[in-house]
Amino acid sequence: MYLVKNTSHVLTPHSLICLFSLFFCQLVNAEQVKVGAVTYWEHGEKVLLYCAVAVPFKNQISSHADAELIWVLPEGSLVKEGDLLARQDNFHLARKSKMLNIRLSDTQSKMVFTNKEFIRLKELSKEHVSESQLNGVKRQYDKSKYELAEMKQEREVLNYRISRLEHRASAVGRVANLTANLGENIVIGQPILQLIPTLSKELACSIPLDIYDNNDLSTVNFQFDGKYILSYKRQLAAANDVKQSLTIYLSLPIELQSRLVIGKRLQVNMYQETDNLTQVPFDAIVLEDDGNYVWVLDEDNKVRKQSVDIVSTQATSFIVHSELKVGNRVVVRGKQSMEAGKEVYPVSNIL
Repeated sequence: MYLVKNTSHVLTPHSLICLFSLFFCQLVNAEQVKVGAVTYWEHGEKVLLYCAVAVPFKNQISSHADAELIWVLPEGSLVKEGDLLARQDNFHLARKSKMLNIRLSDTQSKMVFTNKEFIRLKELSKEHVSESQLNGVKRQYDKSKYELAEMKQEREVLNYRISRLEHRASAVGRVANLTANLGENIVIGQPILQLIPTLSKELACSIPLDIYDNNDLSTVNFQFDGKYILSYKRQLAAANDVKQSLTIYLSLPIELQSRLVIGKRLQVNMYQETDNLTQVPFDAIVLEDDGNYVWVLDEDNKVRKQSVDIVSTQATSFIVHSELKVGNRVVVRGKQSMEAGKEVYPVSNIL
């Protein structure tokens, strides 16, 4: 008699393993995926600012006297502090100074004489000198004294003007906007040239008002060319009502002062602190027309769909604004068949 073997109840090795380890069986049946980690992004949200190199002020060189311009540096000349920029003729002022000194000596002599005469008359009795005579001499003495004081003030002004006939650079800079010609008789207050300092350059940047309203700019990180850190200096009092932007001014490192030309346009990255900003691997993002998202693994390896807003792009990752937390696991390989609640098995690599 032959016995028929019922193969429907035969336990395979795989079934035996499942009987002893339900957990292992679930891992074998779960779909394998490769995951990456959500990491911290310390720089904040990047905003691109458009800037131009500027200087906070220009030194205006003007005439302090009516005198002929006899020497001047050409426009564009680079000068150091103390270098001669322009010179005016001193002939007339020098002669005027000599004549003023003669008048000063004469007035001082009159003052000394009237003072001695007043003392002499005052010692005489009233029978020999009247009160009116005495007052007259006193008046002449006072007049000489006041004239002498006035001429001394005039001499100080004249000497000052003579000392300013030579115009020197107050800082390292370049000659610009030459408005006077050699041989021209320049009057007091007439502009001669401008000196543009080359070591006080800064950046004038336009920042949108909606960004400005949400930030204390003194604490914001500004960066140029990926390595130069810039700091906030000041801002204009009023915004541009057409462009809805505000002009702010940033410092420039000393190593850039001589390299950058005034008026040159640059782009500066502004990093503002923003909540819920993290760094996600490139391959974790699913790009769709109606929005971007990632698949996140929870503690029991089940996936859920999480929407993200891409803020900026880095070398190997996206910076996103979302509800993701640092340390969350996201699917980077094996996303094609994902659906919410599906259980997956994370592995180090997928063939």
